[in-house]
Formats: sequence, C-alpha cells, structure tokens
Amino acid sequence: MRRAALCALAVTALVAGCGSGAPSTLNVGGHVVWNFEALLHDLGGHEFCLGGAGVGFDVTTKPCPSGAATYYAPVFSGARHSSFHLARTHPGLFVWTPVRINGRLVACDARETTFVGHDKNSANFAMACVPPAR
Repeated sequence: MRRAALCALAVTALVAGCGSGAPSTLNVGGHVVWNFEALLHDLGGHEFCLGGAGVGFDVTTKPCPSGAATYYAPVFSGARHSSFHLARTHPGLFVWTPVRINGRLVACDARETTFVGHDKNSANFAMACVPPAR
C-alpha cells in the first residue's frame, strides 16, 4: 500500500510539470523548485551539470565534462515558461547560498528584489525566494 502511494505521488509530480505555469497544488517551496527547473528548460538545456565556477550552487545548461562533475536531475521534467529570470544585477551578500544558472543569479521577481537561495544546512533540498542580506 505504501509503495503504491509513493508511486502515485511520483507520477503526480511528473505529470504536474507538463502544463504551462506551476501546478496550483504545490507548496511555496515546490513553486520555487518548479520555476527554477522551468527556467533551466526555457534556456534550452537538456543536461544540467552541478558545479561551475564560484562559490555556491551553480547549475550549467551544458553537459558535464566526463567524470568531472555531478548532474542535476530535475524533479519536474516538463516544467516550462518560468516566472523567474536570470538576474541582470548582483545585489551583494546572501544568508542562504545563492542559486545560479550558468554563473548568473536567478531572480524571482521582475524588480530583482528576491533571488533563489538554497539552504545548505537543510536536511532536504530546500529552495526559497529570499532577499539579499542587509
């Protein structure tokens, strides 16, 4: 019974990523992950390499060098049309680890007042839209 419930949850998560816009059934953290992954897909990537230059959490939309890095496996394979964008500015320091795509910060809003951050101290893969540290 438990196995069937987990399988149903996995199928729901994959199907939920097929439409335009994040599924309304996701919690706040789920919306952040969905939009982050939609932006990866919107930028034309098919393989996502975790690592990259600089400190923090950087994903590239180019294939990983053979044996040199780790791949990022999206949860929402069909996510497209993100409301996030690559930031044009860099506001400074963050409390959470900033998330980057191809070395650029990921902005959550058009005015670039919040950015995607990753809580490296979390037991799970926690992402949130956070303002820069003041």
